[in-house]
Amino acid sequence: MQAEHARALATAERQGGELAEARTHAAQREAQWLAASTELAEAHRQLVARQVAQAEREQRIAALQSSIDELTRTLTMQVRLRER
Repeated sequence: MQAEHARALATAERQGGELAEARTHAAQREAQWLAASTELAEAHRQLVARQVAQAEREQRIAALQSSIDELTRTLTMQVRLRER
């Protein structure tokens, strides 16, 4: 009976060690996943910031082009008036 008890205890200890090792491995994988997730979130944040900056530049360009068009119309009108 003692031998059977000792074997059961040894098996339980071995399984406990295997479980601890599996938990450690799972924790390491989770840490890797969290690091990758954080890196991906930062890359996404940077991409969105670049997209916002690009949209702002495009808006400024459009406003400048509108101003140029308006000045061109005004100057054309003035030249035509002078030609008369």
